[in-house]
Amino acid sequence: MKIASLGCDKSGFPALLRFLAEYPQYRMDVTAVPCLGMVNEGMMLQAFENGYRGLLLAGCPIESCHNQKGSHYALLKAERVNTLLEEAKLPMRVTCALLTMDKIAEIKRALDELLPFLKEREQ
Repeated sequence: MKIASLGCDKSGFPALLRFLAEYPQYRMDVTAVPCLGMVNEGMMLQAFENGYRGLLLAGCPIESCHNQKGSHYALLKAERVNTLLEEAKLPMRVTCALLTMDKIAEIKRALDELLPFLKEREQ
């Protein structure tokens, strides 16, 4: 199952790289973005058009976002995309992990929440 991840270059991307080094059993393609707030719904849907089943957005905690509201806006956009996917009965999902580089357990939590949903939808 293909999973993509987008991480802000301040915290999310470094955390994703650290996570993959510590948990090699998780496989996903990782891309850096300047800020999660720059990721729009079209970019999220494009990931699904490119064959990914899940999308993980990793960024700064809301209260310490380097661009003030980027993580907050990313959460809202992810929620809208998930609503569209659900309404269309498509087996795809966006999840978010808002963390600092030393809190990579949040990535594992987000993936562990995402993977059963995707497997359930495959059947």
